[in-house]
Amino acid sequence: MDPAIKKQKETIAQFINRVNETTSLEILERIKTESKITRLKIIKSVLKATIQSFLIRKGFKKGIEGFIIARLEGIAALIKYSKVWEYQMRPKDGTGFLPPTSIEEVQKIKQRYKNP
Repeated sequence: MDPAIKKQKETIAQFINRVNETTSLEILERIKTESKITRLKIIKSVLKATIQSFLIRKGFKKGIEGFIIARLEGIAALIKYSKVWEYQMRPKDGTGFLPPTSIEEVQKIKQRYKNP
């Protein structure tokens, strides 16, 4: 898994916005390659991303910065798998509302929140 935080100068807000957009665009691809998303899969992916960032990529050497980056990596994994889970569960709840899965849908939602 590629690290979610790629830019040293990226703010946390920019990171969260980028993760939200990229995970929305990954939903359909993940659905093709993943079976049903379970609680265990979500927990394992969050722990794996956090451990990889903090231990394997030696984030612990950066102190609090490494800890924060590792936690954000875990949050990015949580968001990604939660969105796939949501996409799989929405048809069952009968609302008909699915999360955005294209750049156009993401842009529409961003516009809605910029211009209330």
